Amino acid sequence: MSVDDLEHSEHLSKFAAIAEEAPSGYELTRTPTRDGWEYTVRTPDGTVHTRWALGDVQRLLARLAAAVPAQQSPAVDR
Repeated sequence: MSVDDLEHSEHLSKFAAIAEEAPSGYELTRTPTRDGWEYTVRTPDGTVHTRWALGDVQRLLARLAAAVPAQQSPAVDR
């Protein structure tokens, strides 16, 4: 395995972990560019955010998740 393959594999693992932790309904995609990757985050309301660093995607998702009120479970009658 070449260094480039290893770096791509590690990057893909990090991206997959971030996508796994994204709130329900959020769509994360990545597109290769000449200089690296372009990341797109689509929110449930259709808003699209584009970032060029994986750390920026993590911060964006944290900010978006904090802005959404926690969903409460419906009350159960007993």
